[in-house]
Amino acid sequence: MLVRTLFATCLLLCAMAESAWSSNDMRAEVSCSVLLDALVAKVEANYPGYHIEVRGTPREQAYRQHVSTTAAKAGALDDGLDCVRLLQAYVGWFEDGHLFVSRGAVSLSPDDSAGLRDAAPRVGWREADMLSYFNDTARLDPIEGIWVDPSGLRLAIARSDRAGHASGATSFLGVVLNSSLPAWKTGDVKAEFERLPDGSYDAVMYDDARVATHPNVPVRGAAGGARLQREGLLLHMAPVTWGRLHPVRPGIEGHIDPLNPRAPTARIAGDNTVVFHIPSHVPSHAARLHLLVDQFRGALARADNLIIDLRGNEGGSSTVTRVLMPFLVTAERRPARYLGDGSSAVLASEDNAKAFAGMNWVPAGLAARVRDAEPGSLVPFADPQTDARQSQAARVPDGDAPSARAVLPRPRNVAILMDSMTVSAAEAFILEAMRYEKVTLFGQPSGGAIDYQSVNMVRFGPRESGLLVGYPTIIGSDMLPRGAVRPTGIVPDVALDPADPDPVLRIVEYYGRGGGAGE
Repeated sequence: MLVRTLFATCLLLCAMAESAWSSNDMRAEVSCSVLLDALVAKVEANYPGYHIEVRGTPREQAYRQHVSTTAAKAGALDDGLDCVRLLQAYVGWFEDGHLFVSRGAVSLSPDDSAGLRDAAPRVGWREADMLSYFNDTARLDPIEGIWVDPSGLRLAIARSDRAGHASGATSFLGVVLNSSLPAWKTGDVKAEFERLPDGSYDAVMYDDARVATHPNVPVRGAAGGARLQREGLLLHMAPVTWGRLHPVRPGIEGHIDPLNPRAPTARIAGDNTVVFHIPSHVPSHAARLHLLVDQFRGALARADNLIIDLRGNEGGSSTVTRVLMPFLVTAERRPARYLGDGSSAVLASEDNAKAFAGMNWVPAGLAARVRDAEPGSLVPFADPQTDARQSQAARVPDGDAPSARAVLPRPRNVAILMDSMTVSAAEAFILEAMRYEKVTLFGQPSGGAIDYQSVNMVRFGPRESGLLVGYPTIIGSDMLPRGAVRPTGIVPDVALDPADPDPVLRIVEYYGRGGGAGE
């Protein structure tokens, strides 16, 4: 159970290193059937969920039928966009956000690159016109508006029929309005979206060279690779998030950092509540969160309520939010509701042995133990010859565990707000935090991407295809599927309507009525 609460790497940390891909470069085409066979082999060799939840169980028959159906579709495809969609649908069957397909960087000649740029779509949208459209249109789609991406691009998303495209009712373009980057000019199309029945969006994104990528990471309750989060303030397309600038519902202005949409923010709500909005556990945000805690330390010392908003949290490393743990600690702890039994383990495979050999945070000798074990068997994560407490101390750079610290009288109540997009390291934080008696969980069930953790990425198929599969390497408990999070997500103590325009107010009202941890 050590890794579950101390280190949970989300897929985004791995995917950020991956660039875009294209089906119209100069590579030799590869059969989609060949790629599917290679992907199935990698998944069945490396993915712990296959071995624990599928192989040798009643689900295996349904899985084999899924493979057969996917293979029949692959026979008519080359290795282009449709094939990548099919490969993503294959791994999507497992409904695990830590299992996904992406494509690595494509090397283009100058002529090919120039050709892509010349052929890239452009439209005549200008910001003043788009502002008029957004302000004057009575019923905008939730995705429509002005957005900013992490590089500073200012973009408009609007129905594609405004640019003369068909199917404008469900299709949208993301168009650059303002850019300080030489690769992008006003009117360049950065993305294309199609609204899906579940409210998510299928997205095609373009990189600086106008090479296309198809983001699609399985998340509970959302089919598409683009998803609106936090009252529509964030548009997440792993590994990129755009932040909404306009229109923004009155009362939630300033709830995100427009220069860095995934950065944490904090604010005072009412007279006695401090709210931390933490949409990411990526380690680069840790310093910002530490500064916010210092800035609001006085308010926290007087507050009745602390609300930690983890909606849409993409994961990263659960150590990022350890700075908040002193405000959660109580003298007594509740029993673990999930993953309570067993110990962390890994799956024996050739790829895992290679991966662990390059990691300096895993127990010494893990790679060798994985290499020597029977493929497909479970190997204890902790070194049986090493005291577990020594292993823990070596991997926690910020000192004592929270339970060893003094109990603070305030805040009296701690609320954790979550939704179906709360995954990975954010769930690891919740699993630890929910054991303290002043903590109450609000919202919707989490995404359920914590049973299997810490993503590795490996190539599959011919090298020139550039395809990679990301899969989790660490099993939260060797007793799984007993105590699993995946079937339901982490279930909140108090359910809130995901369409509620002000869930923070609902939490404050709950505490105002005398509700609280243990009530």
